[in-house]
Amino acid sequence: GYREPGKQLHLLEWPAERALDLAALIRHLGVRKVMLFGYEPALLGLHLQVAHYFPVTVGGITYLLADSLEYIEQTKTDGDNRPAAALWAGVQQAYLCA
Repeated sequence: GYREPGKQLHLLEWPAERALDLAALIRHLGVRKVMLFGYEPALLGLHLQVAHYFPVTVGGITYLLADSLEYIEQTKTDGDNRPAAALWAGVQQAYLCA
């Protein structure tokens, strides 16, 4: 449902161990939905205590936290599709049904 992905979607690769003021970045970009892979919310200035793969909306911003993509890929390679399936369910709930 994105007509202009270059303007509507933003990809940020940030070292998971480095702090980032995510709230300021969100305000600057004007985004309303954020998906995070393998990050500790506190390092991003977020004070959320939510389980991975369950979207949560705070202050009008929907967050979906997930394990790292490497972890999801490795578990799938090892025959455990649960993280990938949980991610897909969370994406559907947060991004496709809203």
